[in-house]
Amino acid sequence: NIIIENQEAANLTVRKIDSRTGKPIAGAVFKLETADHGLIGMMESDANGEALFTGLKAGHYIVTETQAPPGYSLSSPDSQTITIEYGINNYCDFVDAADGSLVVILKDKHTNVYLPGGHFIVIRESDQKVVFDGSTDVTGTINVGNLKPGWYLIEQTYAPSGYVKV
Repeated sequence: NIIIENQEAANLTVRKIDSRTGKPIAGAVFKLETADHGLIGMMESDANGEALFTGLKAGHYIVTETQAPPGYSLSSPDSQTITIEYGINNYCDFVDAADGSLVVILKDKHTNVYLPGGHFIVIRESDQKVVFDGSTDVTGTINVGNLKPGWYLIEQTYAPSGYVKV
């Protein structure tokens, strides 16, 4: 007698999750490779924040986030080595925060009047890159978006006409 046992193929669910809200994020693109970098495939996370790779053999794999959804950055680290096993739910999570923003409001400290024309630069401290260079609008406001998590320096470079820089 010959007995043949078929092993059910394994699946891997890769999830993209917002670190602040715990909610799933759609639109992240993941690449799955064998441990020796043989490409298995690419998948995009769905509305549930999940990308499902099916028909896998047990073993070691590398999952890489290759594209972040709009308003997000690639997770850090952007790759994970995982072990796929038969008979269990195999998961791999990539957790990330949405890009941030900041608002600069310039007002006269005595009259509380909003001041247009004040010039500011915003510098990311990690690499000293100027990520914004501009002036307050007619409402005395600057909105700076798409900021990666980290520390920033806000520096007023010159004051509006009739004022001095503090």
